[in-house]
Amino acid sequence: MSEAPDDLEPAGLVQSTAYVGSGVFVSQTQNPKPLEEMNLHKVSALFLHNIPPSVTRQELEEMCSQAHGGFLRLHPTEPDPNNKYYRDCVVSYWYNANLKKIMWKLRGTRLRGALLMVMDHREHVRRIENVDGLAADKSVVLRDIQLCKSLIEYLDKKEQLWGHAGPEEVGEADVEISRDKEPPKMNPLLINLDECLAYHLHQLIEGGQEDPTAPKKAESGNKVDRDDNLTRVLDRLILYLRIVHSVDYYGCKVYLTEDEQPRRIGPVSVRGEPSKIANPKRLAKYIKLFEERLKSLFPHQARLAGEHVELLGKRSADSEVEKFIRTNVISVGDGMSKCCLCYKRFTTFEFASLHM
Repeated sequence: MSEAPDDLEPAGLVQSTAYVGSGVFVSQTQNPKPLEEMNLHKVSALFLHNIPPSVTRQELEEMCSQAHGGFLRLHPTEPDPNNKYYRDCVVSYWYNANLKKIMWKLRGTRLRGALLMVMDHREHVRRIENVDGLAADKSVVLRDIQLCKSLIEYLDKKEQLWGHAGPEEVGEADVEISRDKEPPKMNPLLINLDECLAYHLHQLIEGGQEDPTAPKKAESGNKVDRDDNLTRVLDRLILYLRIVHSVDYYGCKVYLTEDEQPRRIGPVSVRGEPSKIANPKRLAKYIKLFEERLKSLFPHQARLAGEHVELLGKRSADSEVEKFIRTNVISVGDGMSKCCLCYKRFTTFEFASLHM
């Protein structure tokens, strides 16, 4: 029987890389842990306060990476116009990095004459925010599914996902992959979603409700009318928006740069317990107010057609360039042309056009 090669690991063992400090990484063999026992989100972070606007991101990354080998990423905030356009910054390191050593090293560092203010970064205590439990009512869930579907379709098209990619952005590697397996033309979460909505709306109509999108009269003491199947459909759409597009649906917020933050995901809004009695009037008011808040995530105005834009005074780049050349190039006789801006003479009009 032939012996196993030396580079093969015994069954049940995995090869991993661990950071041991001072910029040293060690390859070691260990037993794999279940996912529920692994702290995949665990990182260490420092907070840099009042960074001058003259300091660039590249300079900060070089300084933080030289201070310690476990540097991961950098998250600068937007400049504050009320504070001389100074910025703050969160620096992420490996979870077992020596933060005290890094802090003392960075505190004595000057960037463009400014002494850095370094402190330990404290994560948000409340990462889960509760919204009114009226959002769990069946009529509200149906409306939320419709809004989520419209929002996902808009964002997928904006980011060119699920068959929306243009031909100019498809590389040779993508073409080879598409030959083996054609990507889906539609978001799998939206398949058969219209049939699901039509079925439940038809049930509400058969139940005697005149307006299917209006809240249904709650039974048994004005309690929230829940539908677990519809809630599961809505939760999948909300998670897709939160993870793929960084949109907190119930919070009506977009976290564009959260991938640079230490935990890579910001606060999440979830349904809580209803704070009020779920009568039809309050449910209708909740739906109306929420739709007003959600409008900020959709495009503010529709694009006009080409003929409408021309009527409003749209200009063509080629015609404006030609008009500019005709205005500033004059003929001075004997086939000569002169530029009115620099008074230079040219033998032909074509040379003058190239000069302009």
